[in-house]
Amino acid sequence: MVVDDVVPADLYKELLETLPRVCWRFGWRSFNQMARYWHHEIAGGPKDNTQDVTHAVRRHGFSVYGRYVDWLRSEVVPAETPLLRLYLNGHTYGTDGSPHTDTERGQETTFILFLNQSWKAEYGGETVIF
Repeated sequence: MVVDDVVPADLYKELLETLPRVCWRFGWRSFNQMARYWHHEIAGGPKDNTQDVTHAVRRHGFSVYGRYVDWLRSEVVPAETPLLRLYLNGHTYGTDGSPHTDTERGQETTFILFLNQSWKAEYGGETVIF
């Protein structure tokens, strides 16, 4: 399912404003993939994590991430839904991501939030979900 423009504008703007202020690291890559990209860990564990990491989100230097999780749990998913990972990825213009699997377990949901002030088709960056 794809849903556009559901995050409240003020929350989205505040999330967007954190991007130049977080500590980005280059070189992150999906498991066994050659593509490297920018990454900022908000809260997480390995791909096989099953423990809720909301407490770690709340310890992050930007409280807006906790408010985003609260919004998800109040508007999108059941309140008791565990959060297994939360991170930011960024690709430099001209680089591509690579196919990967977020989880091997059933009954898990991945949310992708694109934080862009504007986007043009000629930028590329198509996301394909199988």
